Amino acid sequence: MKKTIEARKMYFSKRRSGLFKKASELCILCAVEAAIFIFGNPCVDTTVNKLRPGMPDSCLSQRTQADHEATMDALNKEYAAALEKLKAEEKRGEELEQINKAFQGPRWLVSPVEELSLDDLLMKEKFLDDLHVKIQKRMEELQGQTSTASSAATISPPATNPDGGGPVSKED
Repeated sequence: MKKTIEARKMYFSKRRSGLFKKASELCILCAVEAAIFIFGNPCVDTTVNKLRPGMPDSCLSQRTQADHEATMDALNKEYAAALEKLKAEEKRGEELEQINKAFQGPRWLVSPVEELSLDDLLMKEKFLDDLHVKIQKRMEELQGQTSTASSAATISPPATNPDGGGPVSKED
């Protein structure tokens, strides 16, 4: 019997750190409090009663609760900020969708010629003819402005020195 008790103590001493590590991980991952009772002196109920809120030994529990509440507040703020960003991105996506639709134009303008009906082709031809006329007019306007600007530019004679010398240099 003595050998069995010694074997159990040895087994427990080898496994104790693993038990505490697992309990600690559980507390961190789930944001909960945990207790491991190996034995209670004089009994387990007395030990548990010491940890109940409102009892003198419950300050550790209250501190843990305050830490938990602070963590939850920080996580709630982070969640609200992420939710705000998501809503802003959704709104931006809708705006981009509307812009994209606006730039696509009518079906007959953006679809390949092979996919268009005769009516669509006639509309496209009229649009392109009108566009061609507008382009020609604009080109003529720009060419007229360029030729007017170049003929208006005259060459003036260089300035001379007041002492009767040659042209004025920038160094003077």
